[in-house]
Amino acid sequence: MFKNLFFKIVFLLVFAGFSEIFSGCGASKVSNDAAVDGDVVDIPPEEIIVPVDDDDGDCISNEMEGKSSDVDTDGDGKPDYVDDDSDGDTIPDSVEAGRTNCSLPPRDSDGDGVADFRSLDSDGNGISDSIEGTRDSDGDTLPDFTDLDNDGDSVNDSIEIGPDPSQPVDSDHDTIPDYLDTDSDNDTIRDWHEQRGGADIDTDGDTIPNRLDDDSDGDGWSDSDEAGDSDPSTQPVDTDRDGIYDFIDLDSDADGLPDSLEREHGTSRTNSDTDGDGVTDLIEVGYGSNPLDPADNPRAHGDFVFVVPYNDPADPPDPPLEPQPPKDTLVFSTNIRQADVFFAIDTTGSMGGEISNLATTLSSTIIPQISATISDVWFGVSGFDDYPVGGYGTAGDRVFYLEQRCTASASEAQSAVNNLSVHNGLDLPESQTSALYAIATGLGLDGYLSSQDSCLPGEVGYPCFRNGSIPIIILITDAPFHNGPSGANPYDPAVLGFTPPAYDEARDALNDIHAKVIGVNSGSTPAAMHLQTLAVDTGSVDRAGNPLVFQIPADGSGLGDQVVTAVSTLANQVPIDISTEPENDSANIRCVDSNGKPVVCCEGPSPCTGDTSMPVNAVLEFIDRIVPNLVGGVEDPEHAGRFCVGGLTVDNPADPHYFENVTPGTTVCFDIYVRRNTTVPGVREPQLFKAFIQVIGD
Repeated sequence: MFKNLFFKIVFLLVFAGFSEIFSGCGASKVSNDAAVDGDVVDIPPEEIIVPVDDDDGDCISNEMEGKSSDVDTDGDGKPDYVDDDSDGDTIPDSVEAGRTNCSLPPRDSDGDGVADFRSLDSDGNGISDSIEGTRDSDGDTLPDFTDLDNDGDSVNDSIEIGPDPSQPVDSDHDTIPDYLDTDSDNDTIRDWHEQRGGADIDTDGDTIPNRLDDDSDGDGWSDSDEAGDSDPSTQPVDTDRDGIYDFIDLDSDADGLPDSLEREHGTSRTNSDTDGDGVTDLIEVGYGSNPLDPADNPRAHGDFVFVVPYNDPADPPDPPLEPQPPKDTLVFSTNIRQADVFFAIDTTGSMGGEISNLATTLSSTIIPQISATISDVWFGVSGFDDYPVGGYGTAGDRVFYLEQRCTASASEAQSAVNNLSVHNGLDLPESQTSALYAIATGLGLDGYLSSQDSCLPGEVGYPCFRNGSIPIIILITDAPFHNGPSGANPYDPAVLGFTPPAYDEARDALNDIHAKVIGVNSGSTPAAMHLQTLAVDTGSVDRAGNPLVFQIPADGSGLGDQVVTAVSTLANQVPIDISTEPENDSANIRCVDSNGKPVVCCEGPSPCTGDTSMPVNAVLEFIDRIVPNLVGGVEDPEHAGRFCVGGLTVDNPADPHYFENVTPGTTVCFDIYVRRNTTVPGVREPQLFKAFIQVIGD
């Protein structure tokens, strides 16, 4: 079996409610309607009717001007009914009357009970009429002295003027006070766009209203950066056309990556795919590839990324938020890429030629040629004789011994072979079965062999076969087996002092670690029959079903070439079943605060102070199923021109789980289906959860 192909799957959980959040916090929907300032509705033109009792002809009757009591509002000695400017504010009463029908009462702009012609601050904004005058700053036909919003930005002048009308606020220090400035913070966005609705909207909640805030949405990009151009008269840009201007949109291009993170990673906030490689910035940042390098993305590495927005079961969205993409296809070649080749050689008295030939050809022939077939291959070396008791062997014989655990070092493997030497024991059979049991399990053999205790986590057997490697055991002998197949040549437990492993136990232990045993039979000995049975029992047969047992002369000549041929045959001709196994990344967590509300986890990953972390099993939460693709024709993203093969045999065509009897080197496909996320809530930043797909060939 091989388990040496790993493909990473990344699940990105994005918070889908940016627009909903910020529309509730004062976001302005884009509109092409003309600006309105909310002032008093203009009176349609009418024929001027001058009452006969209007001595000064200002369209205000003598009665209303207090002729009967000689009212003199400005104390200039002229009663109002004959005074063209009753309040002395330099604005003629005829203008302040504000009527075209002189029979109507004169205008009272601020509704304080004092008509404009007698009020020094007709609109009640704190700025005297004499200063505001009759100009119309915003062109809305209302002169400033009566206009509650002189600059037409939808913000009342009394708010923009500030607490001291004698020194009106000038936020951008351009000498134009805010109540007359259409762009109070000089960010090239009109206040009207920043304050739609007339209230002091504060999108980012920093207590600074948008019209005065250099960064209204608090995303790290200045409003002037997000305005779209430097002309305040133009409408601010809305890149994703979601109805929210960029300067108050936390995700301007709607790629799921907040603008604040776009700034942090150097990506474009207005282009969802900054490097133009077909993979969005969100996916690249979440995965960890370089979003600025078109050659670096998940698919270039053979990995997969799915975006899995949250569907709250208590308030399900309509329509549901589906994973993107809902399915992807895993394409890979079934070549054996990682193997551990372990030599188990009979070192009894007749095996001197074989040991010599192995030493001569290991570095010159075996290692380089096998490495050319299998890209990641390690080698190990061991020997065996027999139990040195009861006529089974003689003093100095060893039931099994390890010269070199599996290593990537050719020199270490060569040194181990050089250390081999023949022992006594020209007798037959030998201890192959016990040696194979120890190799597969790492267990000791009563007092004859101690257990292996130096392997690293994940390694197995006495040679410490690597996790993900195919254990390939080259068994070289000229003798039949003690405790062989079908009980051949049994040991006497009474002689040994314990019950040694039976053939079936050794066979099962080898199959448990998915080891393949290749036999090399030296000379015309009865070893061949046992080697052939063992090869068949461990699946070491070619595509025609022939066991991988190779014959060499008794002097050991040709051993190196036969070993290379054997391993090459195993790597290229032994049919294998291909399946997949998803594995969760144990580092996957999500975090909640003390109230149980989902929050962003701190770095580490770990919860922030006061928060609690919970594990997330990405396999259970997000993967629906992984099934063989029977159609084929999908190109391998890592190897242009390589397509997976269709029409292969599967275990169950109605409900397939794995491919059967695949020739190594065949390119196959599995489809990954992602389930709708209803269990892991989103937070304001993308959350990353990882899983791995392990390809298993057996």
